[in-house]
Amino acid sequence: MADLRERLTAQAEQAARAARAPGPAATLRRARARRRRRLGGRVALSLLLVAGLGGLTSRLLEDRDLASPPQTTAPVPQRAAPLWTAKGPAAESLAPPDRTLRAAGDLVVATTGFAEPGRTLAYDARTGNLRWARRTGPTAFVVAVAGDSVVVAPQYGPLIGLDLATGRERWRFGLADGQGPESGTIAGDTLFVGTSFPAEGAVDPPVVYALDLATGHQRWRAVLDPGTDLQWAAPVVEGGQVLVADTLSHEGSAATSHLHALDADTGRRRWKADLHAPGQGFFAEPPVVAGDLAYLPTASGMLLAVDTRTGREVWRDQGGFPLVAGVRDGLVVALVGGDRLVGFDAATGARRWQTPVGGGESEQWAVLGGDAVLVAGDGALVAVDAATGAARWRAAVGNAVGPPVVAGERVYVATRDRLVALDRASGTMVWSSGKVRSATAPVVTPNRVVVATRDGSLLGFAR
Repeated sequence: MADLRERLTAQAEQAARAARAPGPAATLRRARARRRRRLGGRVALSLLLVAGLGGLTSRLLEDRDLASPPQTTAPVPQRAAPLWTAKGPAAESLAPPDRTLRAAGDLVVATTGFAEPGRTLAYDARTGNLRWARRTGPTAFVVAVAGDSVVVAPQYGPLIGLDLATGRERWRFGLADGQGPESGTIAGDTLFVGTSFPAEGAVDPPVVYALDLATGHQRWRAVLDPGTDLQWAAPVVEGGQVLVADTLSHEGSAATSHLHALDADTGRRRWKADLHAPGQGFFAEPPVVAGDLAYLPTASGMLLAVDTRTGREVWRDQGGFPLVAGVRDGLVVALVGGDRLVGFDAATGARRWQTPVGGGESEQWAVLGGDAVLVAGDGALVAVDAATGAARWRAAVGNAVGPPVVAGERVYVATRDRLVALDRASGTMVWSSGKVRSATAPVVTPNRVVVATRDGSLLGFAR
């Protein structure tokens, strides 16, 4: 009954929001102006961008009988209590939400989000003890973490390089007025990070930097196309080149969006591929590279396969907004239209299988974990065989606030009111926390599962 009341309340709130909504174009402009605040989940934003295109997402494979996943039944799971609680992280998540909480070995790095004075904090994941705190300004988020380094930045910079063990500041890299960094990638001794000018009406071109990780010195900078912003996702560094995707700064600011390939050593642009997206739309997911192809969704609702050597489009699918879970054994598996998983032939784009996984109004995420694809949404976690599309199990967990996290033989899901651990093979719930108002997906360290809550706390659980 409580679940029914929660669903009816959510539906009523959604109807009220729809009644006073200014329409997709105005909503996207507002999203651009405050885009570091959490704007909703992956599918929620995708559906906003494809209003009126819903008919495309319901196409089925001809003469294919699609079965629903079986519901997993199990004894009442063990009740798990947190081993420690720490105060200080962001109570209101930045967007994408994974920017506020990151794991690095036995450390958990968190930021205080919009709270003043704005700090970056590192906690011992085993005990919850604070290792260090560094004032980095309000709206600071974790740009990248690897090795002995963590890079953070406020919404409009500067980029700040910190020693991961001590929090000691190593360097600062200033940005221009109104220039905001996106997520970054550390590859070897180099930080690759894109920046945009997200102010309303700005058309300044985005800039990608390669910085020396130890000193913050600029190795190169690449200026991209005016009238565009970079996607939220971190650059993909693969095969000696850096892949970044853009989107329109606002409606009509550019002709279309592109995927850019930059030389990793020099920053020289090798090629750019047309994404056939004349509208604006932000994604938190980077292109997925497998072999010589990159697979990525576009703001126009396509799934594209692009040759990473030349930028040539190899194939496209226009069946609805895709969220790529991963590539395995010659198949690209994507959540399409928010209600079905599709296995595409990686070389040709032909649909090999598709399986319904629900739908509804809640946010949804899909991740590839071993030989199964896990879909969280509509109050459940569903496991589907990545090779055949056969449904393996379905577990009622509640509405997730982020993607499921696979670690060893466990799957961890943070929902609106609890954190749960499930057996990856069977979907049996191993343990469930008490009341936890989760703010983000959990992060997993060698010994702990850590989740941020909406009251500005971190909770550490035994794995």
